[in-house]
Amino acid sequence: MTLHDASKEFELDCKVRHLSPKTIDNYTKQLRYLENHLSIEFSILNIKDVKPAHIKSFMAMMDDAGRKSQYINDLLKVFKTFFTYLEAEGYPKAGIRDNSCKQGKMLTFCTLLVGRLRPQAPDYQSFALWL
Repeated sequence: MTLHDASKEFELDCKVRHLSPKTIDNYTKQLRYLENHLSIEFSILNIKDVKPAHIKSFMAMMDDAGRKSQYINDLLKVFKTFFTYLEAEGYPKAGIRDNSCKQGKMLTFCTLLVGRLRPQAPDYQSFALWL
């Protein structure tokens, strides 16, 4: 799927979710900036060809152009939202990867297990330190 088609699909999804027209216009404009940069600088038209380095180069270009960090962060949020949407819709992974840690289940001790563990500690104070 081309970036342009994906952007149009994302815009439609935003309308269906009843985002404000101003937000949708902002998303569309900022995605068009990225689309233009990728097509001119890297000849990339397909979403599956977008790599994190391409996004970083766009951010660096914005920084070199003297854009404020708040504006650059706003761009990054839009791009992350866009690529997260594409991944949720089942399109190939592209763009910004998720660096967040996956949280597992937190193991807890029930009263029975604590009772089994406690006799191994000589007294209550060392038991508390032992855990």
